[in-house]
Amino acid sequence: GNNIALLFVSGSNQVGTTEIGLGQVLSTNLAANTQYTLSVEVGNIGSGTGTFDLSGFPGYRIELLAGGNVLVDDLELTDSPIGEDVFQTRNLTFSTGANPLFLDQALEICLFNLNISDNSNGTALEVNFDNIRLDAVSTVPGPASLPLMSSGIGLLGYLRWRRKRKGDTYSATDES
Repeated sequence: GNNIALLFVSGSNQVGTTEIGLGQVLSTNLAANTQYTLSVEVGNIGSGTGTFDLSGFPGYRIELLAGGNVLVDDLELTDSPIGEDVFQTRNLTFSTGANPLFLDQALEICLFNLNISDNSNGTALEVNFDNIRLDAVSTVPGPASLPLMSSGIGLLGYLRWRRKRKGDTYSATDES
């Protein structure tokens, strides 16, 4: 894809010492009444015949933030790793209401290699992130639904007016 990140740790003195990551602040701010879906392909390219032994999986974390505050995250430790030569799609969803905390704060995506050594020789461990995308969908009813709602309210008003005029009575137990 056009959006790819490779987070790589090399050298026995660095493996297992601290996580590494990268982030990007977006030009979009957190909006009210919106559902956000962050999708990321997470991969373990496995070990090749190259210079580094990439076998094993160091774990990862994906975060969606607003104003530096975590809205939703996905954490995968080494106890259930992504298999060698495998990519898996991870979807994180977050919905806002009418007045969410961190409203109008800049959105940010962060990707981390947890750098947990599950590799017996303590050399290179890698996490691959690809096809990173954030979709936002408004959850507010659109203008097209307002005439339908208005016509339903108008119909109920008309039926009540008509029953009063005819002297009909109605109770919650009537099944007419």
